[in-house]
Amino acid sequence: QTGAPEALEGVTQYPAAVLLAEARRRGMDPLTRRLEPLLTSPEGFGLTTATSVQRAICRVADGLPLGPLAQDPLVSEALGCNPALVPATRPKMLGIFSGIRTAKSLITSALALRASQIVDVSRLGAGEIPRVSVLSLRRDLADVVLDHLRGNLGKPSLSWLLAAPPTSDSVLVRHPSGRPVEIQVVAGSRAGSSVVARWSAGIILDEAPRMNGSEDGVVNLDDVLHAGLGRLLPGAQIVALGSPWAPFGPVFRMVTDRFGRPGEDLVIFWCPATSMNPYWWTPERCAERQASDPVAYRTDVLAQCADSISGMFSEDLLDGCTRRGQ
Repeated sequence: QTGAPEALEGVTQYPAAVLLAEARRRGMDPLTRRLEPLLTSPEGFGLTTATSVQRAICRVADGLPLGPLAQDPLVSEALGCNPALVPATRPKMLGIFSGIRTAKSLITSALALRASQIVDVSRLGAGEIPRVSVLSLRRDLADVVLDHLRGNLGKPSLSWLLAAPPTSDSVLVRHPSGRPVEIQVVAGSRAGSSVVARWSAGIILDEAPRMNGSEDGVVNLDDVLHAGLGRLLPGAQIVALGSPWAPFGPVFRMVTDRFGRPGEDLVIFWCPATSMNPYWWTPERCAERQASDPVAYRTDVLAQCADSISGMFSEDLLDGCTRRGQ
């Protein structure tokens, strides 16, 4: 036969969104139940150039085998250990720490939507609406995540998830059970109260390395974690993301204590920006950043903490002014 095949008479041609909805009803939804296809598919969040490390993050977040990614040295470096040591279960908490321009905000928004779909809501009472809390330091950072959510939920393949029009700080989506789940993006001093208000379908801490502990800080990370753990529904997860900053605080302690020691309670990815986005962080751009601002290069590209006294004298400046012994 030649030419395009004719449509079969009497066969209804369903739109992609309708087919996805039916697949989801049967428990076969390929898009919203797993983070990797949700993040990387053009019908999802569209990160079609996802690197091996970004894909490994998705699989570990879902408790799935790494497969061939386990042989990639960049994945081993990001985990700080042999990937075979990573438990084959979804970790209770996940840390993702890298430089800037590494799609962390896009990953955050995909994590939030996926969290709303996998949590177990069977024990909630009538009228209870669980919440995925996305906590950030500043409103402009929170708005970036919310913009990603709004934009991608406008796609035909995802728009059927919307249970109501988005508001200025939240999105209401449908859980597979039909129950609504709120994704709320909040910043600053309001962030902590978001966690304690309702049952939690997940907590995502954007720019977590810049959040301080119980002794100070606009967003008190210690108290957020303490309050959130008691409100997590079965299947819910805590995810902390961001670029390293100062060599102190809860995230610094977390990385110091647990990087390279994955467990069912916590898995940490920590890698330079070049492992997450080599398309942006070319050798030329890295060299330019290092020459123009060594401290920013250390944090934004290498994903290393700034020196504790960087406000006075950076390590690079001191090296340049120090006479080496023979």
